[in-house]
Amino acid sequence: MRVSLAVSVLLAVACSGPPAEGPPDRVAPPNIVILYADDLGYGDVGCYNADSKIPTPHLDRLAQQGMRFTDAHSSSGICTPSRYALLTGRHHWREFHGIVNAWGGPRFAEERLTMAEMLRERGYRTACIGKWHLGWDWQALMKPGAKPKGRRNYSADQFDWSKQIPGGPLAHGFDYYFGYNQWESPFYNATNIWRNFDHAGLIKDYNTDVFTDEALNFIEQSLDAAKPFYVQLHYHTVHSPLKPKAPDEYQKPFDSGAQILDNFYAHVYAVDQNVQRLLDYLEEREAADNTIVVFTSDNGGSVGNLSCLPGNAPYRGHKGMLLLGGFRVPLFFHWPRGIQEPQQLNQLVSTMDIIPTVIAAAGGKVPADIDGKSLLPQITTGSTKPVRDHFAVGGIHARVW
Repeated sequence: MRVSLAVSVLLAVACSGPPAEGPPDRVAPPNIVILYADDLGYGDVGCYNADSKIPTPHLDRLAQQGMRFTDAHSSSGICTPSRYALLTGRHHWREFHGIVNAWGGPRFAEERLTMAEMLRERGYRTACIGKWHLGWDWQALMKPGAKPKGRRNYSADQFDWSKQIPGGPLAHGFDYYFGYNQWESPFYNATNIWRNFDHAGLIKDYNTDVFTDEALNFIEQSLDAAKPFYVQLHYHTVHSPLKPKAPDEYQKPFDSGAQILDNFYAHVYAVDQNVQRLLDYLEEREAADNTIVVFTSDNGGSVGNLSCLPGNAPYRGHKGMLLLGGFRVPLFFHWPRGIQEPQQLNQLVSTMDIIPTVIAAAGGKVPADIDGKSLLPQITTGSTKPVRDHFAVGGIHARVW
């Protein structure tokens, strides 16, 4: 199989396939949790790289007990485009190429449905936690005559904060939002976090733990209300800069002799430990059996800017490149009730395939105009039928291809 590559303009369109199959028999629709790492390399997780220096036992267990895809790709080597593709199931380059800047507008056309909107129509409670980076309609809050200071920056007094900000997660299917709209958020003492329409103030604690706390609270409320839930938990890890270091409890397992490596390892390890917190709670509430947990990354690992060498092995390249290291990502599904026999699958797939897969699993109708393909036959029966014979990738930061 081949991957079609081009720089920043237009690439081949994925071939069409049969409509998504319906969900397997079950008593209730599955809960859905999508764990989305930021700039995590293909080889940073133990189940994809036996030589990884980072212990990820809980993620590895999810992969071993689920369906693990070895040939998965994001739609882009950078974050905003790949996040758009995840939520819509469409190639980002049909609409745009670049990332959203601090005051950037929404990336969604009015008529474009997101995964959250489709699931909410089916009775799900929906939450967006962590990185959004798909824009808000800041123009709606700007006072008359507001002008940027410098190239892009506006001061706070140029906005009417008595108004709610339109165009963000709450306008695209999410009932609850706790997160940030920029490319990064400080691990500690963050001031760019919003809770729904309100600024959340100073968030002092380590954000991997904080985002998990928010997810657990939302899951608890949903289970108490006997409602199915969809939570997209988009961690900041391991986007640079990785300073200050991860908490000591996550640093303890590492002593490589290089603090920058130990810190990188610790941040990834923190995600693994927080995933275990989620799994433990789901099991405690007897909800784990019918919860689909998906794990992936927005693109390949990054280099430079206070980060360290990425774990994209065995592939060359890194975030922003159209070499495989820029967009080949880990992807696995864990769903005890729906997966008959855990295994590794080698079909050419994409993170765009997540949306038609979970919509089909929830009993919904997959839109005909998306590029993603339902993987429900693969994850429920282990089907080895090809999903597509080529895949298109693009990005404005492509330096090498």
